[in-house]
Amino acid sequence: MAKRKREEDEDGTPKRSKHDEPPESNGIALPKTASLLGLPAEIREQIYYGVLIDGYFHGQNWNYYESNVMVNKSNCEQPGLLRTCKQIRQEAERIFYQHNYIWVTITDYKLEPHPNHWVWRDTWDGPLVEVAFVSDKSDFVVWRNFMEWLKLYHAGGTKTRPQEATEDSPRVGFTVEAMFNIVDGLKECEWRHVQCALDAMNNLFGWSMMHLKFADQ
Repeated sequence: MAKRKREEDEDGTPKRSKHDEPPESNGIALPKTASLLGLPAEIREQIYYGVLIDGYFHGQNWNYYESNVMVNKSNCEQPGLLRTCKQIRQEAERIFYQHNYIWVTITDYKLEPHPNHWVWRDTWDGPLVEVAFVSDKSDFVVWRNFMEWLKLYHAGGTKTRPQEATEDSPRVGFTVEAMFNIVDGLKECEWRHVQCALDAMNNLFGWSMMHLKFADQ
């Protein structure tokens, strides 16, 4: 008995039959999207640790250590995980701030990023930001930038200030710290009086206080 010829399309391609279709997985449709919030809280926490901080294996255990996060003009956004939704942010933010050192480089004494930027928030215990100084502009520009910073600090527009003198440039660190201490002591005075005191201290050195930076390099 001759076999029946399989039907073909107009282009000669054999038509597909129901037997050619891939079998369904027990009739259960696979989800098209995966939700992080759909995972158990314990698994989400491990994901947060793995994404937000560095780690290493010690024996069979995975350990984490505090790492550095550099913030500058080209890298000034929070990790994407903290910008997804409110719940994930609340769960992951503590891990990010408690296990990382946030570093900001203040260039030419110009306070950047903007004082309202997330990096300046003192959200958790301990220092959130450490400030390094790099200067390559003229004394006039540097002094003007520093005065704008101190003026904003005096007005309460920012709490950011160097925390302590740096080891690589202790003299400029102590001088800058003294400037902020003067502003603290004259909080109740008008800014024009505070500025006179700062200018007088600057003149005591015989040149701009910023020369101390170059002398220590």
